[in-house]
Amino acid sequence: MRRRARSIWRHDGGAVAPTVALSLVGLIAVGGIAFDYAHMAALDTELQQAADQAALAAATQLDGQTGAIARATAAAQALIKNKTLFAVGTTNRDVGIPVLTFCKAFDDSVESTSTACTTTTADKDAHVVWVAVGGRAAAFALTPIVGALSSGTIGAEAVAAMNSAVCKEPPVMMCNPAADPTKFDANSYIGKGIRLVSSGSYAPGNFGWLDVGAGASDLAKLMGYGSPPDRCVDIGNPSTETGNPASVMNEFNTRFDIYESGDSINCFSLGLCPPSLNSRKDVVMNHTAPYTKQNCGLVNGAGSNGWVTSANPYRPTATPFLADGVTPDPKYVNNYTATVDAMGYPRDKCHATSLTGSCAADRVGTGDWDIDTYWRVNHPVGSPSGGDTYPTGLNATIRAAYPLPVDATRTYPTRYQVYRWEMANAATQLPAAGRPVGADKDYGQPICKPPGSAPSTTAADRRTIPIAVVNCTGLNGKKAVNPIDWVDSFLVQPSRDRDNGLTGKAKVDYTQLGDVYVEVIGHTGNGTGGSTTQFVRHDRPYLIR
Repeated sequence: MRRRARSIWRHDGGAVAPTVALSLVGLIAVGGIAFDYAHMAALDTELQQAADQAALAAATQLDGQTGAIARATAAAQALIKNKTLFAVGTTNRDVGIPVLTFCKAFDDSVESTSTACTTTTADKDAHVVWVAVGGRAAAFALTPIVGALSSGTIGAEAVAAMNSAVCKEPPVMMCNPAADPTKFDANSYIGKGIRLVSSGSYAPGNFGWLDVGAGASDLAKLMGYGSPPDRCVDIGNPSTETGNPASVMNEFNTRFDIYESGDSINCFSLGLCPPSLNSRKDVVMNHTAPYTKQNCGLVNGAGSNGWVTSANPYRPTATPFLADGVTPDPKYVNNYTATVDAMGYPRDKCHATSLTGSCAADRVGTGDWDIDTYWRVNHPVGSPSGGDTYPTGLNATIRAAYPLPVDATRTYPTRYQVYRWEMANAATQLPAAGRPVGADKDYGQPICKPPGSAPSTTAADRRTIPIAVVNCTGLNGKKAVNPIDWVDSFLVQPSRDRDNGLTGKAKVDYTQLGDVYVEVIGHTGNGTGGSTTQFVRHDRPYLIR
């Protein structure tokens, strides 16, 4: 019985062996396919990651400015180097980015990328980037058992765009003044004055504000706080804010060392709203230290305590002669010879003569401002660099304080350049500790509260804000708008009522509380920190597909 059992065992073992041997071929083939499929999938992942990263890198450069496409291409091809470890060949494993296509618009509901992309070669229209990486093949190790030597060409593509927001800034806008509402050349407006937020509306219900989804308190903090709340406006598709909350002008004026008694956000008591280091303005202090919020506001009358209009303010007229038509008017805007005892940076000449002015472009001035009278008042003969008129020999020195791309076309500096030069030379050009140089009631430096830091690469400038330039065609009430550009602007003067001091028909209104007058500095740069470092921008590239 035992021998028979062994015989049976030997017989069974011999019968199974061929079957096992034959099945091993199939098992190895299946295992080889699985192994090489994983190899191919890994290569596909490598290529897709390269495409994704290249598209995201390129999207960060799509700011609509000159050179955007070239910068995006360079970023995609050189910023990040991806390598393949699973492709055929070992001499060069770098993943190439040979093809970048830029889209003016992209319809993600369309399956075909080539159909979804409305291509463009214009920097200003390149909003989306489509990246295709060079094709590679995966070498198979075990699959050749079943007759396949490689995967064939594997490629990858990705589509990306940029989502951006401006944060911690007063949410203001201006209507595009260009004849073509789809275009705006920031350089052609540098130095020009603009009646920005105004008592007069741009369009029904719209006075120059953008919506940040906040109440009046947060809007006031954005206007006044040195460290404002992190409220943001979508750069590409913000919505307008209807109404004209004139109450926030109190907080706006803190940038000029003016603090009203109705301070609801503790600007004065907690020192949360520092003035600019250079707070030169067209009012004088009718009180002596110590200064409190009860006597640091705008007041009327010579007997009041606070900031008042000086005895001889700058109040230009539009006509060269007095009423007799013969005698030259000493207050004529183009030849102002009357005595002025305190003068801030003035509005453009075509805006300076009345509430609405006489500028051909309405809210937009020409950039021609009365620098001669300004110089005579603030830098008189006997003071450093002083004179009866602006000394053009200072052009190069003042422009060096803040170079602009349009300097060659101007015969004298912009207000912002003078402001920066005066601030850089405060020890000799501006009053020290409230004591003036020249006119005895000019306060170029703050006295009510300690100033903020001087503008630098890390410190914001308290007299600059970014502005969204939008197409206002068809604007009526609260509406989403698409900014054509963002520009930095210089805050020229405090918001307040100004007139010539007369009554009846002789009265001339120059400005109203609620008006914000600015000078264009230039295009706001990409990323965090514009040309004045005031612009706080959050950029987030994202993949569309």
